[in-house]
Amino acid sequence: MANGKILCVDLGTSSIRAALRVEGRLDARVLELGESFRSSIDAASIPSAIFISPDLSEIYFGEQALSKGLRGESSHLFDASPKAWMNTGALEQLDAVVLPGTGVTRKHLLAGLLA
Repeated sequence: MANGKILCVDLGTSSIRAALRVEGRLDARVLELGESFRSSIDAASIPSAIFISPDLSEIYFGEQALSKGLRGESSHLFDASPKAWMNTGALEQLDAVVLPGTGVTRKHLLAGLLA
C-alpha cells in the first residue's frame, strides 16, 4: 500500500464490481468497468462469465463471454455464473482440468476472470 490505494474486488454470482479505496478513506471510488451490458447491469460491473471456444483455442471472459453464450454460439464451456464453482460441495472441482492436455483448471479460469 505504498501509494495509499487499495483495490477492492467483489466477485458476484452474475457480475464483478471493483472499487478503489484511497488514503484510507471509507468512501471508495467505484471503477467503471462495463461497456456493452450497461442496460442490464451498470457501468461499474462486468459479467462474471467464461466462454471457451469448441476447439479450445480461445477463452473469453466478462462481456465477450456472456455475449457469445447468450447468442448460443457453440462452446467447449460456457458459464454465466462461475462463482458457483466455489460452493462448499464443489470445491474439489476447482482442480479439475477443463482444457484437456493443458493443465488449465477451473481455478485458472477464475483467476483469468479476475485478471
